[in-house]
Amino acid sequence: MKPQYFFVTLRTQGRKPFLGRYPELENIAGRTWTDLMKSLPGMQGDEFGTRRDSIIALVRLEAYLQNDPEDTLQQAIEFFINECHRKWQLHNESRAADAPEEVWQTEAEIKHVQTAEELTRFREYILQNMLGGGLYDGWE
Repeated sequence: MKPQYFFVTLRTQGRKPFLGRYPELENIAGRTWTDLMKSLPGMQGDEFGTRRDSIIALVRLEAYLQNDPEDTLQQAIEFFINECHRKWQLHNESRAADAPEEVWQTEAEIKHVQTAEELTRFREYILQNMLGGGLYDGWE
């Protein structure tokens, strides 16, 4: 089996524009996603972007993780949500901010990328969203 790609969308609670309103949350999300993708064996981040109410990403899974890829990805996303929450709370401890405590929905949309053409379209979609402005630009 060869590696497979998945397009992931993780939205904010109520699809509120938290990432556009709180730039530090956007930075926390970008750094946390990048660190997570670097630390998980067999899982590699491809493209990543934020929108005002969500993150969008392409993830590559090696063959040995493909028995239940959506479950594998959902576990990684749960870790991401928990880590972002922890970092966001630490960030807000020293501020009397009106920032939300719960930011992310608990379930992500995960779409299996079927063809090379579809992979190209998803990459272009993410890059177009990044060019929309106000988006995290610190990933590698």
